[in-house]
Amino acid sequence: MNNLERENQILKQKLKVAQKWIKREILANIKSINISKANSETKTKKDNFFSENIEEIIYHKTMDFLWEEIFMYASKDVLEYVISSEILFFTLRNNKNLDWLWIITSYQKSFDLLVEEHITKPFRKYFHSKKIFPDLENDALEKSLYLTISKGHILGFWRLFSLLKNISKDAKLWFYSEIFKEFLEKYSYIKKIILEPEFLEIYEKIVDLETFWAKRHIWKVDFEDVVATRKYFLWDLENKNCLFYKLFQIYDSPL
Repeated sequence: MNNLERENQILKQKLKVAQKWIKREILANIKSINISKANSETKTKKDNFFSENIEEIIYHKTMDFLWEEIFMYASKDVLEYVISSEILFFTLRNNKNLDWLWIITSYQKSFDLLVEEHITKPFRKYFHSKKIFPDLENDALEKSLYLTISKGHILGFWRLFSLLKNISKDAKLWFYSEIFKEFLEKYSYIKKIILEPEFLEIYEKIVDLETFWAKRHIWKVDFEDVVATRKYFLWDLENKNCLFYKLFQIYDSPL
């Protein structure tokens, strides 16, 4: 066995150990979260909530869906939100009169974390490297980008969509939006994913459902809303033509 083969073998062994620890920690956290949610929603399902070991099934389904390499480098918080939402979707779907808002909240939190880690953070770094701070235009999107850069605010679901649509349509851009477009030109692996027409089409379908903003803010999310949102956001963790998987592809792209 040469040195390279030996190093690869050691790396694979370390990967297996890491997988076991990640799995143990994620499932422990998820079980605690979901038992609390289930108890608050319906007492009748309390005793048999995990009787079919569904948390294990969905954990492995998520890992298979993302591929092992991407899964291992993904944020534990993102995985917890998605796996937890899937477990509760399957265990509580027979009672369609429940409050489904928290599932949408889990989707949005996982979206925010993905965007923050792999789009917003490198954008902030790129912007600060330019050492330019112009006057702020009286524009909602520009103000949002300013706060994202200077105050560490998240680049929210609706704001990011508006920004990407403006860039894709070659609309007039103010200073901060123009710098974001310039950032995407430099980091083409991000641009390739988030300005892809198919990505924007799926993104717009979720926006049109209003579950991530209008309905969420007035607490008007029902089972049909969750099913429709889940279709475009996760697509049963089977069809990779969904927003979640496309965002996760950024993990697999070189810096």
